[in-house]
Amino acid sequence: MQVHLIRIDGSRNLNDYQSLYPLLNRETKKKISRFLNESDKIRSLLSHLFLKYLISRELSRDLTDIELAYEKYGKPYLLSSKGLSFNISHSGEFIAIAISNENVGIDIQEYIDLDYEELAMRFFTKQEYNYISSASNVKENFFRIWTLKESYLKARGSGLHSPLNSFYFSFKNNKIHLYHEGNNTMFYFHSEIIHDNYHMSICSTKEIGDFEFHEYNQVELDTLLLGGN
Repeated sequence: MQVHLIRIDGSRNLNDYQSLYPLLNRETKKKISRFLNESDKIRSLLSHLFLKYLISRELSRDLTDIELAYEKYGKPYLLSSKGLSFNISHSGEFIAIAISNENVGIDIQEYIDLDYEELAMRFFTKQEYNYISSASNVKENFFRIWTLKESYLKARGSGLHSPLNSFYFSFKNNKIHLYHEGNNTMFYFHSEIIHDNYHMSICSTKEIGDFEFHEYNQVELDTLLLGGN
């Protein structure tokens, strides 16, 4: 498994990547256009462009040959190959992309200020609410649960169309345990704090060991996508 983390700095605008727009299909362009502010549009644009770049490199194929489509609830997949799974998430300054030969979901969330206990009570299970509300670091535990739930639903391809309180997580002996009645597939998880104020979680149908981790800044991203222009 590969995990790619890109930190964007806000120095670019949509016009800077105009030459790469032909690489995106109509559905992807529609997804980007639905965002209300430009920073969200740029995150979405760069995540899809860099995903196509990574896949083309992985498969040793030209960028123009990489065609993405979307499942019913928005999970991207590769039209021409069934042997590669990938997922995208973006929040704040970061884009996170996971690529694997097994089903995978990834979620990253910035540690923004929220009413964590109120949200946990409304959307999570009683077990998870107790885990969050009794913690010395309520914020960290809230985002651990939140990103785990998102990564799991994204790996399943159901997005937030499944109720967040229809399954729950517990933590014993430094292991993450999923409880979801009716689920017959084994899922594995990894969750960690990124750069002190982000939380990232990964879900896969393959055991997650020492995955490849790559990190890029804006200059490195532009060099790969634009040749440094």
